[in-house]
Amino acid sequence: MNWNDSLYWYWRERGGEFFASMVWKDSGLLFLDMPMGPALIQCELVPGRSGMLHREIAITLRASMEQPYYLIVRRERFSGREDEESGVFELSVRRNIRSSDPARTPYLLQNPRLQELLRAEPGAWLQISPLQTGAQEHLVSVRKDAEHLEESVDSRGRAAGRDVPNQRKLYAESGFREQMDGLVEMAQTARDWASLWPRGHRPPDGMQGGSA
Repeated sequence: MNWNDSLYWYWRERGGEFFASMVWKDSGLLFLDMPMGPALIQCELVPGRSGMLHREIAITLRASMEQPYYLIVRRERFSGREDEESGVFELSVRRNIRSSDPARTPYLLQNPRLQELLRAEPGAWLQISPLQTGAQEHLVSVRKDAEHLEESVDSRGRAAGRDVPNQRKLYAESGFREQMDGLVEMAQTARDWASLWPRGHRPPDGMQGGSA
């Protein structure tokens, strides 16, 4: 399914404010209501390492922290065994992790639900960064390549626009709802957990020292 159609049906189920152009099929924006401020869901064209543009799903929230903080957790480099023990070390083996605070980062990534969500989406990556140098306001963003989003077609190969009866069925079968729910929860969990870090707090025993 293309982005606009998929996001339209996601909005019908989850609510919020939806905007899209009929001309550009990747133009859809959804502001999804959340307890600590809305999440912006969109599909962006971004340059890759080769300079070629590609599409990314992006879920972005705002967070307030007492000090500027930067974190990036890249997509998985390889898949591990399902029976491996979970933890910050196991996560760092699979993913390249960089941050500006070696105390806060293990505290954040130790969250069991965040670890579970990251394992479920090996192709997704997480970033936290201040809005500007020295700012307390931050953006928390979860991203994933969107190359699998294509034009919807019905059983006869016709484009499945919103007026085609089976368009909603195609949306339900696409797995878009489940994928977006997971990515949104990942961004929300990271935002909520990072925002809990109080001034002067020290991480639990065994989580101090060492950069991540």
